[in-house]
Amino acid sequence: MATGGAAAVKAGRGVGALKQMYSCGQTLPACRVPHQRAYRGTVEFGTGPLGMFRTIRFKLAAAFAVAVLAAVTIGIVAVLVVRSTGDLVIRMYDQPLQAINYARLAQTNFVTLDLMVDRALKSADGLPETFREDLEINDEDFLSSLAVAEERGLNPEIRKYVARIREQNQAWIEAVRKLTDMTATSPDHQAAMQGMEELGAGIISNLEIVTQMAAEDGYRFRLSAEETIKNAADRTTFLIAALFTLVVGITIALIRNIVTPLNRLTRATIQLAGGDMDVVVPHTSRRDEIGSVAGALGVFKGAMEVVREAQEKAEAATRAKSEFLAMMSHEIRTPMNGVLGLTRLLLRSGLNEEQAKLATTVLQSGQSLLRILNDILDFSKLEAGKADIEILDFELVSLISGTTMLMRNRAEEKDLWLREEVDGHLPSYLKGDPNRLRQVMLNLVGNAIKFTESGGVTLRARALAEPARLRVEVVDTGIGISEAARAKLFGSFVQADSSITRRFGGTGLGLAICKKLVEAMGGAIGVDSVMGQGSTFWFEVPLLEGSAVTGDPAGDFDGHAVRPLRVLVADDNAVNRKVLAGALAEHGHMVVFAVDGEQAVAVVRDADPPLDLVLMDVHMPRMDGMSAARAIRALPGPASQVTIVAATASVGTNGIQRCLDAGMNAYVSKPIDPANLFKVIERLFPDGLMQDGPSTEAASMSPMDMEMAEAGGTANSLLTGTEPFALEMLAEMADSMGPDMALDLIDTFLSILPEVEPDLFPADGAPVPHQVGEVAHSLKSAAGSLGMAQVYRTAAAVEAAGHQGDADALLSLLPALRRDLDDGLIWLRAQRETFEAAMAEAGS
Repeated sequence: MATGGAAAVKAGRGVGALKQMYSCGQTLPACRVPHQRAYRGTVEFGTGPLGMFRTIRFKLAAAFAVAVLAAVTIGIVAVLVVRSTGDLVIRMYDQPLQAINYARLAQTNFVTLDLMVDRALKSADGLPETFREDLEINDEDFLSSLAVAEERGLNPEIRKYVARIREQNQAWIEAVRKLTDMTATSPDHQAAMQGMEELGAGIISNLEIVTQMAAEDGYRFRLSAEETIKNAADRTTFLIAALFTLVVGITIALIRNIVTPLNRLTRATIQLAGGDMDVVVPHTSRRDEIGSVAGALGVFKGAMEVVREAQEKAEAATRAKSEFLAMMSHEIRTPMNGVLGLTRLLLRSGLNEEQAKLATTVLQSGQSLLRILNDILDFSKLEAGKADIEILDFELVSLISGTTMLMRNRAEEKDLWLREEVDGHLPSYLKGDPNRLRQVMLNLVGNAIKFTESGGVTLRARALAEPARLRVEVVDTGIGISEAARAKLFGSFVQADSSITRRFGGTGLGLAICKKLVEAMGGAIGVDSVMGQGSTFWFEVPLLEGSAVTGDPAGDFDGHAVRPLRVLVADDNAVNRKVLAGALAEHGHMVVFAVDGEQAVAVVRDADPPLDLVLMDVHMPRMDGMSAARAIRALPGPASQVTIVAATASVGTNGIQRCLDAGMNAYVSKPIDPANLFKVIERLFPDGLMQDGPSTEAASMSPMDMEMAEAGGTANSLLTGTEPFALEMLAEMADSMGPDMALDLIDTFLSILPEVEPDLFPADGAPVPHQVGEVAHSLKSAAGSLGMAQVYRTAAAVEAAGHQGDADALLSLLPALRRDLDDGLIWLRAQRETFEAAMAEAGS
């Protein structure tokens, strides 16, 4: 306890230091965090002449500027390429195409001119009057077309031939003019005509050459344009490649300089948030924004280390307190049970008046001490957040009446009246936790009676409309509570007045427990009081309308109405065999045993007369219950028709279906509740009923529904419960079978436990999973039958890990099972002493 207290003090200092770090009004630099460089809260990278160039802002702005510049450059290049392509198209039209067209047009013009002259000169009618004018016009058209062809031609040789054609044309025109002045009979006419024709043939030949040269210029232009386009494409490709390389380089630099560090910081943050305190914060030496964030994350890591250390110390202190309370409660409760039991026996042993008075005082003191222990245990559970709140249908009037009935004797001992008032607008049946509500009301009514000297106490229940809530008030005419004292109520180990503990006793935990219970039910609790006039303690919880309470079917079992049967109990656990034998023999059934599946098959096969019923444990060595059921169904003759009931702790739908598929008729859960077992037997043997058969409702249920309804009770309650022990199971077994049988079962368990412990807890610390799973299965069943609920739960987890072959899980579960088993043995031996005392009392 001293260790726990010291830990709590240290934890408190750690938490206080952390709280001071964040609330001391100072900045983070003043808070010293171990193993981290100081974080000044200012950006240091902006100092110095080149400081601004180190910042991420500058890098991103420069990257953006480069991207914009690249985009503008590519746009300009595209415009230039388009313009140059257009220039090429225009040049192609202006030069080679125009040169070819006009060269051919010149050819056409001259041929037309030549034909016109030839026809005019050879005409019998003579020259037309407009001949000379037409000659001049056509010649001008010819020369004009020739000039355009010369101008647009690319080959310099075209100009030479054009000049030659002009000379020839001039001579041809003069020859035509001479011929127009001659008569056809003139002696020089024939020579002039021949000269003109020779000149025309020369012009036509040279025009053909010019046209051919113009056509060749088109090909030369194509080659020149192709080279121009190729050069432009090469320059554009080079420029785009250079820009792409620049952009990729900048992108890689940004990724390496910004994105990758940010990813590392993100991973470090996620790991740190997940509780990994070994993570190394990267980039703390950088002088930019990332370095600033890394520095802040380093401070956060240091703060988390402080918080974790404080949390671990606080949890250690809480664990130490809980372990101390649990240990002390068990250590005190065990001898207290003996003190109370033996004192009651002593009071029945014929004491004289003085002795009886002393013994009564001892009994009352022991009961008071036991109540204090119960309060402390209740409070420790509630403080740990382990309050078990159930939602059940209950009758409010019965709950109120039961509470006042329990407290009426205490009120009458002080000559006080105790009244109850229930609002008629409240529903008859509500939903909630009636046990916890009763606990709160009993505590408040008990306190009211304790602090009231005259008058009385009223327990009142009424409905609140908005929101719908149930308000319960306990009104007394007692001493009242001052305003200062009311502020301290509902705290742990607190009473309104320090003199109250001396006058009235108590731990000061009752109201704290009430507060936690009410809050766990979603409500609120408070008090109104006037000094000298009394107090009104009240609490409000959500008002949920319920339905009529039908009662627990298992609890309605009054007896067993089936004729005596021949029953085989197949179970490898001696405690389970004795439990079932005692329950069955009490009702006249004859019981035989088998310790594994193979022996069960042999007993069924050789039984004469045949057996009526087999209670088959599903998990057994050598041959399990499933295989044994299939083997029995394969036997020849009537033996194969024996009724088989599975007995195991696996109560899920899949487990039930597997049992039915293996040929079993029904299913009960372990630890076996005798009431559930006998109801199953009555359903399976309706012809053997000595009274009325099963109910119409049960008869109308499907087999699977009946298995699920009858199988889940005890095992589910043990698995889902939180109490370490189920005393009611052991008490019910003792009531139905007698204390001697309960003692025998306890002794059997204590005697076989040393035999299985070496397999369960091997000396070398290396458990064999399958072997441990089988042993844990047997231990689970036996512990559940004897009410050791925590051992049952831990053994179930060990069994599952063993069957799955999970050796790592076993290494963590087996120490817990060892502790639970040690606690269970202490409790079981204490119950054995109680049964011995009860038998001694009955014998006297």
